[in-house]
Amino acid sequence: MNASVGVKEDKVYAPKVLLNVNGIPNELKACPQWVVWKGIPSNSRPGKIDKIPYQINGYKASTTKPDTWTTFEKAVDAVQTGVYHGVGFVFTKETPFSGVDIDSCIHDGKIDQHAKELLADLASYTEISPSGSGFHIIVMGKKPGTRSRKAGSSVEIYSSARFFTITGCRFEGTPDTIEERQDILNKIYKEMFEPDKPVIHVSPQIDVS
Repeated sequence: MNASVGVKEDKVYAPKVLLNVNGIPNELKACPQWVVWKGIPSNSRPGKIDKIPYQINGYKASTTKPDTWTTFEKAVDAVQTGVYHGVGFVFTKETPFSGVDIDSCIHDGKIDQHAKELLADLASYTEISPSGSGFHIIVMGKKPGTRSRKAGSSVEIYSSARFFTITGCRFEGTPDTIEERQDILNKIYKEMFEPDKPVIHVSPQIDVS
């Protein structure tokens, strides 16, 4: 199996980051939770690309239906046919992995300060996304609540029923291993969502006897 796999390039969408098979952690490769994907123009987000998961047989995949997933090796073989843009990993409740997506944080080769801080805090396997403008960080641990993204934020956290496009293009200086980071996930989740809780004002009790 080649280390670098050329992915599909067409007039609709062309990933800027090649699939590096050898850069992907073995812990992920061992899980039969892989799909392939195609990038298509988004109907709901003008100018954006939606990444749609597919089965290797050409039908669409579902992040909640394991019978639509496959092995890593078969997913890579499907990409090599030139039909799909890349491979993706599905997060599940049964496996210990979670993904932190930091979108649009690389500008002209410079990384936003907030993204730098998250990379340093999580200190786990981190790769550059297919667009070349963001990061995917894989950790061991689960998000402590049901929310995944705060409105207006470029950060998303997923632990199940979601897939990440995987490039294997590890960001230099970050670990090549997936680390246990439950405490850090808890901290990030709290910082993202707890300020949104409404303030409850309790009326004072008046004794009118």
